[in-house]
Amino acid sequence: TGAHDRVQSEQLKVLFRNTPVGVLGAMIGGLILAYVLLLHDGVSFDTVSTWAAVLVAVAFSHLVLCWIYWRVALPARLPTLALIFTLISLLEGIIWGAGSVLLVSPSRIELQLWVMIVTSAVASGAASAFGSYLPAFYALLFPAMLPYPVWAVLHGGILSHALMVLDLLYVVAMAALGWRSNRGLVEALRLRFENIDLLVEVRNEKERAEQASRDKSRFLAAASHDLRQPVHALTMFLGAMQNCSLDAPARQILGHIDESVSALDGLFTSLLDISRLDAGVVQSDSRAFHI
Repeated sequence: TGAHDRVQSEQLKVLFRNTPVGVLGAMIGGLILAYVLLLHDGVSFDTVSTWAAVLVAVAFSHLVLCWIYWRVALPARLPTLALIFTLISLLEGIIWGAGSVLLVSPSRIELQLWVMIVTSAVASGAASAFGSYLPAFYALLFPAMLPYPVWAVLHGGILSHALMVLDLLYVVAMAALGWRSNRGLVEALRLRFENIDLLVEVRNEKERAEQASRDKSRFLAAASHDLRQPVHALTMFLGAMQNCSLDAPARQILGHIDESVSALDGLFTSLLDISRLDAGVVQSDSRAFHI
């Protein structure tokens, strides 16, 4: 529907506006993590370097897509851009998830904890950066956080199992938080567009009512001559009857009729003057004067 498309378009606008800061922060966090890991013995330089290089490439892919969005944000291309963004987010989530199980040895629980902390921080940042569009957020959150619990079940010890439980609780909490935040944004956008539509409808109805009033006044002003002809004719007939031989009571009634016709002509003239003012046929010249 049109309302759904407008809401989704606004969601994507928020998404691409927040993405550069979130992506750059995640990339810097990943590079710092790689540097810290390389300071320790037993960490493969090639594995960490390759992981960091792929992470940087994915981050730049996000930034390039943001640039394309702001250059060619056409409505017909928004679904395609949203799909590409979600796929890049999925790839970024897979990279972070792979890092949690491949960068350090299973025996180095302290280094695994470092990886988990940074990965969790990136997922938290994604809730703000990607939360306006749930598919993109979930595409990063689940691949980034779920590989470690699977690995912990297969290879981990007691400490790894404890981290696994914390990891799962974190995923559930972040997924729920992202959903609630997204729903609040969607509801706010929907209400905003409904208010805009209502204001437009009220404005259109007001303009139609004013136009109808102007048309009525214009019609009365244009038809004033024809509408006053019967009154003028009645005045002429009364003048002709003044010359007829009438007795005193009839002449008194004739005088009352003449007064009533004069009053009617005055009221009719005032009414038509007001209609001409409303129609803009006569321009008013307002001035201050002493009563």
